[in-house]
Amino acid sequence: MGNKAPFHNKKNNVADAAILFSADEYLSGLLFRNESNAIFVSNNITDFTDVKSKDDFHPQIKAALTNPAITYQRVLPAALNLSKEIIKDLEEHYIQENYRATIYFECMNDDCHASESFTPFGYLDKTMNVKDHYEFLDPNQLSLFPDILIKPREQQIRYGECVLCGTLHLDCPICDEVIPVLESDLPFTCDHCESNLEIHDYNKENPVLVVLEDEDEFVQ
Repeated sequence: MGNKAPFHNKKNNVADAAILFSADEYLSGLLFRNESNAIFVSNNITDFTDVKSKDDFHPQIKAALTNPAITYQRVLPAALNLSKEIIKDLEEHYIQENYRATIYFECMNDDCHASESFTPFGYLDKTMNVKDHYEFLDPNQLSLFPDILIKPREQQIRYGECVLCGTLHLDCPICDEVIPVLESDLPFTCDHCESNLEIHDYNKENPVLVVLEDEDEFVQ
């Protein structure tokens, strides 16, 4: 770096400089920049700052760094205080990552082709209500059977679409397995528990998953 910082005072700062620029090279290679925060701690303000701004890197060092997430602190206590902020940000990030892991699915549509570098996926990040078929029957017909107690199903299931092909996937309300729905406008069967299901108003604001009771009601 010639006469540029941190070598502008002709001192042997090779060891500290090697740590700084090696860390910069490593962190810059990480995929997620929001995980690549680091703090360089050194009380050597004459070499690593311009002395006027004692709590920031020398402008020449900042220009040489490829990762702006590396910050400078003179003393360790100050660095630890700053690291608490970084740790808090990382904790929030990992909470979000853990949540996404619970709703993540890999596309089950055989026509949605994966590659060596990419597996089609999606997130079950939406919910729809579940109802039994008899909740859609004519109330006048139900009045003919006063002894039959009909209790509405109070249930919701998660659903989402593949980011590549858009195929709908949802939690089966009977067995809780994630299943693909290749034709959401028709009744379909869960491959795991063989429950017969149907979606009403899928393209509207409040779609409903209907559980069909008998095989004779399941008409393709």
